[in-house]
Amino acid sequence: MRCDILYLLLEMYRILRPDGAIIIREHVDIIVKVKDITDRMRWNGKILHSENGPFHSEKIPLVDNSL
Repeated sequence: MRCDILYLLLEMYRILRPDGAIIIREHVDIIVKVKDITDRMRWNGKILHSENGPFHSEKIPLVDNSL
């Protein structure tokens, strides 16, 4: 059974201190979904390439909850 990413992000939001940050390493489809949700939560974020380069399907979002 898989957890919905929205619930995971809401829990992270609850426990992160101000100016806290999360880094998630996952397939680009999941990362785009995470980025969409974190944008709606008004978190600052950007998507980075993994060490495998820009053409690899694995991406890394860097997100922080500073406003």
